[in-house]
Amino acid sequence: MLSQTSTPTVAEIFVGDLAVVGNWVVANVRSSVAWPLKVETVEFRGYRIFLVPRTTATVVADGSTVTMYPFAAVKMPDGAPFKDGRHLLSQFLSSLSWWKAAGSPSNIGVAGVALIQWVRAGQAGSLRANSS
Repeated sequence: MLSQTSTPTVAEIFVGDLAVVGNWVVANVRSSVAWPLKVETVEFRGYRIFLVPRTTATVVADGSTVTMYPFAAVKMPDGAPFKDGRHLLSQFLSSLSWWKAAGSPSNIGVAGVALIQWVRAGQAGSLRANSS
């Protein structure tokens, strides 16, 4: 019998390196590829890519629960162009989908201040970036 797994909360996910202020680029993922149930990191072309699972958060105002969908994130060096991070994540997700023979559509956005602030602001899952 398979064990039940619970969806982690935002507070459980955004700790350590994911809570660091920086030049983050994020790609929300809607995929048929299996995605981790806890934060995993992958080295890809000299960068650490974070694979973040679906999470939940409780809205303080009314106590309702919201869902944040899975995403991949990379913290680029300060001053690195957004397009470099977008290109890196696109290549990573493309490689992953070819390896697993499954599609992996994504929306790539930027969270340049701090990933946790971006998520708490309710932007997760709907952020789209320009092509600059």
